[in-house]
Amino acid sequence: EQGNAYAQQILAGFYYTGDIVEQDQVTAWAWANIAFENGNIAAEFLRDGIREKGTTPMTAEQIAKAKALSKEMIKNNPKLIKKEE
Repeated sequence: EQGNAYAQQILAGFYYTGDIVEQDQVTAWAWANIAFENGNIAAEFLRDGIREKGTTPMTAEQIAKAKALSKEMIKNNPKLIKKEE
């Protein structure tokens, strides 16, 4: 919630694997996208892996939902993205 890109990537991984939280490819992709937008380059590879190699490859509809979720999450909590000073 505080813009820590590494923590956001870890959370995406939890949603991807179903560890600690219920497995959800859409939410995993959204968190990986936020981490990437926050400067975590490794999150781009995680995001691509989620899209292409998850339990099943994501559909275009799921990707659209994930993009919308990512935008909504940032809108609801702008602190997810750290502003450079």
